[in-house]
Amino acid sequence: MSPRAVRGTLALVVFAALAITPVQSGFTLRPFTCDLGLDGAEWIEGILNPRHLIAYAVIAALAIFAFRGRPLWQPVGFVLLVSLGVELEQALFADGHCRLRDMVPNFIAVIGGSAVGLLIHVWLNRKRG
Repeated sequence: MSPRAVRGTLALVVFAALAITPVQSGFTLRPFTCDLGLDGAEWIEGILNPRHLIAYAVIAALAIFAFRGRPLWQPVGFVLLVSLGVELEQALFADGHCRLRDMVPNFIAVIGGSAVGLLIHVWLNRKRG
């Protein structure tokens, strides 16, 4: 896949991730509210959330290819900012569920997805060379 196609795919995925909550709420705003989730059981449940783990790992792997040739902190930082953006907009729109603990599996997934993306990148380069 060309670098342009990868960047376009990443842009489409990020747009969808950021658009889903406002669209589902009918763009209905509410006072800012975010669950800090101080209960330990909730944190463990959040860390094991497969939807967050899979979604952000895929986005991170795409970002590794989209930001090819740039320092690793740029794709990782970009995806973490997207994750934070999703949580903040969930705090603002009526159908959202902002949970601070959701950032934990997102962070784990970004690191894991970035590692997978880097491994695939190295494997493809060795296969070509």
